[in-house]
Amino acid sequence: MPPKRKRGSAGESKNDTEQTTEDFLDSLNYSQYSPVLVDDGYETFQELQHVTLDDMIGLGVKKGHARRILASIQEKVSTITIIITDDGRDSFFKVKRTTSMQKVFSAYAQKNGVSITGLQFFRYESDFDWYGLIDATDTPQSLELENDEKILAKRGLHAPDDINVIIRLKDQGGDETFFKVKKSTMMQQIFKAYATRKGVNRRSLKFLIDGTRIDGAETPQSLGLEDQDQVDCILQMIGDIGVFGTHSKAVGIELLKANTEAHLNLSPRQNEVKVKAICSSLPNAKPNSLFHSYDTEEYLSKAQRETIITNIDAAWETFKNEGLTNNNNDLYFVRQDSTISDFKIILATRQLEKMTKSSETVNNLYSLLYRHKDGEAAKEQNNTAISLVVRRCTQIGHAIKFHTDVSIRTLQVPLNDTFVGGDLVFATNGKICVPQRPAGSATVHGNDIAHGVTTLRSGIRYSLFLLLQQNKTSSC
Repeated sequence: MPPKRKRGSAGESKNDTEQTTEDFLDSLNYSQYSPVLVDDGYETFQELQHVTLDDMIGLGVKKGHARRILASIQEKVSTITIIITDDGRDSFFKVKRTTSMQKVFSAYAQKNGVSITGLQFFRYESDFDWYGLIDATDTPQSLELENDEKILAKRGLHAPDDINVIIRLKDQGGDETFFKVKKSTMMQQIFKAYATRKGVNRRSLKFLIDGTRIDGAETPQSLGLEDQDQVDCILQMIGDIGVFGTHSKAVGIELLKANTEAHLNLSPRQNEVKVKAICSSLPNAKPNSLFHSYDTEEYLSKAQRETIITNIDAAWETFKNEGLTNNNNDLYFVRQDSTISDFKIILATRQLEKMTKSSETVNNLYSLLYRHKDGEAAKEQNNTAISLVVRRCTQIGHAIKFHTDVSIRTLQVPLNDTFVGGDLVFATNGKICVPQRPAGSATVHGNDIAHGVTTLRSGIRYSLFLLLQQNKTSSC
């Protein structure tokens, strides 16, 4: 007979990315197998999900016990507890990860004795500090919901004077898009329609009124919007340039927070398990993707790099003292998502040519970016555009979690080497790879490779990015 489980079963324990293999097996009374599994690379439950029956038997786990462990893993990963909250009242629902959210919403309405008509459900998105509307056709799996994650239930506004208004959405280029909506319409619905019309990822857009970000759960009525009022739209390029942060729940973050050589202390098998877990956590990541490191060539000379650094330092000083008031400089455009510790400017081709005093230098970078993985020129060149971004980062103590990019291809040039940490790391082909990146060299990769950046420990990290994007993303 299987051993009796301890109170607080595996399905009720910590989040999958936080729970250790030891804790999980201990909850099943199989703690005797923790040492061999951990030594073989299965340190966390996230990594343990990829263990096979043959793997465990080969490590000395009894066949019957191995089957029970696999069954418990399957049970844990296939179900999730969702908490729906409304005015401080919480309702709990344990469902399969493939369950339609419509069924969850209907169960909520029935449990609380309310009509589902007029109910809207929102998920808090910490990366953007706002609530995003949940589509009823979504599932916990497609939403990547975590166990015990809270969802906000909100009743729509249906006032008698629910009249139509025209809202103007204006992008960074000055183009305006008009939406005729009722005053009770959730702003999230307008944002989603705008993203669809523009052909861009909704998560890459930020919407503001007079510089203040709009929550998707708001309405024109709650915001006090009148006919023809303007809403500003900012393209954040989420996924193109990773975000520095704590990312405590991200898979593989322990490798990035430890030190650049952390992977060297792991066996080949442990590295393989780590990479598999990281790639499995990212929908677009392919486990055998390639990157190219051009570390023996200098694409930007020391003088050129110093000129670019001087320009972004001057822009940063202005931003620090005046904010975004001076945003029409001849040489650069300050990105709206800039902060004092993570400052970015956008350049046009002519501006980079002016800083480097060489059109040939810029052409060489463009040619390098436009190559395919096999070195041939990109056939889609006429359907793409390149964005140029310079970054000045002092996010000491923070890392960039493993992620994949939105851009088709990304080229990075480190502008200096006077900082500690902040190393680019790739997870591919069963290995954790940390390429050598001397100042002025280049690294190129596609949008299907998992990569992150180790904790920045001291200094200022300056970088130049060339982002190859579909032309349609430049419309907003």
